[in-house]
Amino acid sequence: MNTKMKNLLILSLVAIGMTGTQAFAETTNSSTETEIQENVQSEAAQPQEIKIDEDELPGESVVPKTDTLQSVINKKIKFTKRFMVNVSAGSILDEPIVNANYFLVRATYHTNEDFSFGVGFRSRYGDRTDYSQQLYEGSAQLEFERAPAPSSATFLSFGYTFYYGKMSFAKNAVIPATTSMDADAGLQRVGTADKPFIQSAVTQSFYLTKSIAVGISYGLSLAQSVDPTSVNIRSTSPVPRESDFSDKLQFNQYLSANLSFLL
Repeated sequence: MNTKMKNLLILSLVAIGMTGTQAFAETTNSSTETEIQENVQSEAAQPQEIKIDEDELPGESVVPKTDTLQSVINKKIKFTKRFMVNVSAGSILDEPIVNANYFLVRATYHTNEDFSFGVGFRSRYGDRTDYSQQLYEGSAQLEFERAPAPSSATFLSFGYTFYYGKMSFAKNAVIPATTSMDADAGLQRVGTADKPFIQSAVTQSFYLTKSIAVGISYGLSLAQSVDPTSVNIRSTSPVPRESDFSDKLQFNQYLSANLSFLL
């Protein structure tokens, strides 16, 4: 065998060896990938147990409104065809003269979960404000008690509850909450005359039980009242008659704390 034939034989053996090594490596890699996939599938197929503390689970379900009018499932507080009595004590924040505090009682009937209708009574009380006391003790000597002052009011009431939610501290510690608006219209006693007024307030309530709630209200009112400065009310001048005073529109803001009973 000559030298040329020997070289060809050697090259052929080397090529055959490289091909076998590559095939073995591909077979090994394919086997490894198959084992990895089988392990992953085996782990994924095994069920996983997820534990959640019962105290973290809600006791009331709230879902978004879609095509149904029922937005809250398993509500703790039901309003439809029930009466509510509301007792409030508050203050008129920008009353400059007298009777800046008030007491209010409102009784309403809920025709459904959103709307209510009823009647109310409000009584104002209090001494002179600091501002009117300064005018009385100063050089002006204005005695505002000589002017007719608002004392009480009766009114019709319309209510709309536009939000129902909850505060959840644990599974068994859920406080339902509502946000509502009241609109009132009626007559306010000023001196011996009854004068029209309207008012509207937004109330945030928190239900301690299924029948008792506490809340806070902020509102605005517009009323026909008496202008105490339209007549001379100096302490040294004659006492004016009630008919001597002219009327004015009085705009006020008020804030109150509420206690409600759902019957």
